[in-house]
Amino acid sequence: MKKAYTFRIYPNRKQEAKLNRTLATCRHLYNDALEERRRQAELNRLKREFDVFPWGKPEWISYEDQANELAKSKTPEQRYRRQDQNMHYQERC
Repeated sequence: MKKAYTFRIYPNRKQEAKLNRTLATCRHLYNDALEERRRQAELNRLKREFDVFPWGKPEWISYEDQANELAKSKTPEQRYRRQDQNMHYQERC
């Protein structure tokens, strides 16, 4: 038997700001990864149109490739910059 539980949370202002920062970072990461896959698909389409496949088949970006690239790119400076961008975005809205 499957059961589901639903919880309602009531965060204070500090917790809400932290949740918004976290969700904004996740949204940016997801959109960046999706855009990278779309660019790769477009590149594969163009290569197919012009018959230019170096190994005879299309190249795709795997989840593991993107996860490894993300782990390499995580530096404290980038995290701070991302949070700073999110704060400016929230102030504008």
